[in-house]
Amino acid sequence: MKVSGSIKTRKHLRGSSKTLAILLFIVLIVNCDRIFAQSIKGHLVASVNQTSIAGAKIDLVEIRPNSVLKTVQSDNQGNFEISLKGIILQDSAIYQIAIHAIGFGDIDISLPAWKLKNGIALNNIEMFTSELKLDEVSIVARKKMLSRQIDRWVLEPYKNPNAAGMNAFESFRLLPGVNALDEKISVNGKSGVKYLLNGRPTIMSASNIIDFLKGLKPDQIEKIELLTTPPAKYSAEGTAAIINIELKKNVLNGFSGKLSSQYEQGKYNASRNSATLGYKTLGFESTSYLNGNFTNTLSDGRENRVYTNNGGGTTNLNADYFERHKGRTLSYFQSLAFNLSKSSNLNIDYLLSYDRDIESVISRADISSGTTAYTLTNNDTGTKSFTYGLTGTYSADLDSLKKNKIEFSASLFSNDNPRTSLVNNQFFQPNGSPSQNAELNDIKNDFKGNLYGLSADYSLKPRVGQMLEAGLKYSRLENRSNFRFISNTIQDQANNFKYDEGNLAAYLSYAFKIKKIDFKLGLRGEYTNYKGTDPVAGVSLDSTYFKLFPTAYVGFQFSENIGFSANYSKRILRPDFRDLNPFRYYFDPYSYTEGNPFLRPYFIDNIETEFSFWDSLYLTMGYGFGRNVIADLTRRNGSDLSVIVFKGNLTRERNLYANLSGQSDFYKWWNMSWSVNFSRNVFQGGYAEYQIDNKISSWSLNLYNNFSLSKSFSFSFGGWLNGPTSTGIDRYRTIGRLNASFQKKYKAFAFQFGINDIFNTQRERVSTTLSDQYIYLDQRHDYRRGWLRVVWSFDNNKKWISNKKNKIKKNFDDDESRLRN
Repeated sequence: MKVSGSIKTRKHLRGSSKTLAILLFIVLIVNCDRIFAQSIKGHLVASVNQTSIAGAKIDLVEIRPNSVLKTVQSDNQGNFEISLKGIILQDSAIYQIAIHAIGFGDIDISLPAWKLKNGIALNNIEMFTSELKLDEVSIVARKKMLSRQIDRWVLEPYKNPNAAGMNAFESFRLLPGVNALDEKISVNGKSGVKYLLNGRPTIMSASNIIDFLKGLKPDQIEKIELLTTPPAKYSAEGTAAIINIELKKNVLNGFSGKLSSQYEQGKYNASRNSATLGYKTLGFESTSYLNGNFTNTLSDGRENRVYTNNGGGTTNLNADYFERHKGRTLSYFQSLAFNLSKSSNLNIDYLLSYDRDIESVISRADISSGTTAYTLTNNDTGTKSFTYGLTGTYSADLDSLKKNKIEFSASLFSNDNPRTSLVNNQFFQPNGSPSQNAELNDIKNDFKGNLYGLSADYSLKPRVGQMLEAGLKYSRLENRSNFRFISNTIQDQANNFKYDEGNLAAYLSYAFKIKKIDFKLGLRGEYTNYKGTDPVAGVSLDSTYFKLFPTAYVGFQFSENIGFSANYSKRILRPDFRDLNPFRYYFDPYSYTEGNPFLRPYFIDNIETEFSFWDSLYLTMGYGFGRNVIADLTRRNGSDLSVIVFKGNLTRERNLYANLSGQSDFYKWWNMSWSVNFSRNVFQGGYAEYQIDNKISSWSLNLYNNFSLSKSFSFSFGGWLNGPTSTGIDRYRTIGRLNASFQKKYKAFAFQFGINDIFNTQRERVSTTLSDQYIYLDQRHDYRRGWLRVVWSFDNNKKWISNKKNKIKKNFDDDESRLRN
């Protein structure tokens, strides 16, 4: 009986198995599309001639938390496929595919969740700047050049319709809260900006890197990132912000490039020339930039000083000066990218920059204290700067789903910056006869510096909407400065200042989502040791300290069109080597600069909130509290008429700011980008015999218009206006500038011409008021200049199109996109 029962049981199980197999087969047949089609497929083609687009970047994005779920590239035939394996799709979420290919307008493809769950094939997607509908999928061209992420602003300057008349440095004004004026940059009313090039620090001084940026055009830059509260991954250096400039790299198969030449005419002529060459093939990519600039400008101005004498009364000094500046800049950037395997890459970047500046200053200073005497000064200064940098980065995905990633990087930057000045002073009595022998001064400074960096970064995406980041970074800065001062009337002086700084940092950052709210928390620790010595002056510096720098971000999407974010960060600004060197640098008998070896680091806590409306209107508000504020200060040299300018610490700074920015398309032919910025600054503290309590409200307005008069002809008109502002003890008056430019495109060429500072209103006026002196400077620059630029773009990805009469050779991208390749 037991055996018979066992046989019956096995027969029953076999029957059940057959039934189950049949049911499973039916389920497979019914749901095969869901099982085997869990992906998004598509084919990209150019709308002009249906040529396949290779190397395009395609992101699958969940909109409301604004997180990228997966990223792929189109292959050589223009095909792409995004696997949905491992992605949990939410019915209530909104998804998009963001497609970016250089040479074409970016597009967004909105996808309903139910279509994603079943998989979708998009067939041919034509990339062009207009609207179209593909079944139940809407495709809308994106022209947006400014976007907001949870921890940064991202500007893509090549998308700016007004880019023709701007350089990379001037594009900074398109970022909310940024005030870029010559070599002075402030963000939301605060100084202390640090620059990164392709995510790496450089050893170039602020003036050198600004000269480098002035030689770049917006179409050579992929993006500019403004991090007012940088996350823990970035260095805590920079109390105002970090500005990261990412240079554009080639994504077109084969060879492509661009040649550009610009001629300028103000009081004197100048020129700016550049060449870009790219090459890409399977597994290898190369991009080269070569820029050469010749500048020739004029500045003149008047300085008024009123001194309070110890025994009563005042002494006036009125100086007029004329400055001629000639500069030559040559910069070369090379980027190489190797695909070592499907999951690993090697990138090598090389930077070479050479600057040569000659400044000739002639001034006359009239001194009146009862009678009037005067001094004539001729100062000829020559400066050279040679900078090179090398960075290597290895990155690898540790799993097939690309959820684990590790990156190692090593970098070296070196700078050699010799400077010579010959100063000739002649002193006269009121009747014009010499009052003393002429003074001849020969000043030499040889600066050399090296910056070494090592880093290791790890990232993990455990779930959708989550990101864990951790890393270690080490940097070492070595600076050497050798001053020599030789004079026929003043005692000779020498200086040999050495400064070494090491910084070891570790960070941890975690981004996650709770319902509809995005969070990102981070903590960075930095251990710093610095040593400075000057045997001649008897100065010895040696300090070690460890500081923690927390960061926190929160973001919430009220609706599809309205978002909110808030963040907090703690930052530091360490004294620059040049500001610590105690040597006194001589300009004329009444003006010196010197370093301050007792300068302390400047710390600031910053809180910021931001509202976004329809991704085209942004309102930002923030508050910062700083301690040991590093500011430009002045003091008298005893009882004489000399003024010494140096960096010093003020006790505290309060900074309240707000800015409103937007992008508007009034008509198809009229585009506008604009921003209004406001800040309230309070500087308090004391130094020498002075007590500072400086309160000032500042504002600025940026407005740029572009008018598309035809498909190939456009006109740009705009400018900026800064209200009164302050940087410690100095107060700047209202200043502004208005520009206009035209652009005409013809096949592979673009012709651009315009006028900068049309009404010659970029005039710097600054005053300093202390208990025993008042200084007012009125300085005019040669900023009103007419210019003409010719651009030629080329590539070898061409297609012959025949007709009955002739053969037309046409590039796969349209003429408009050539300006952006």
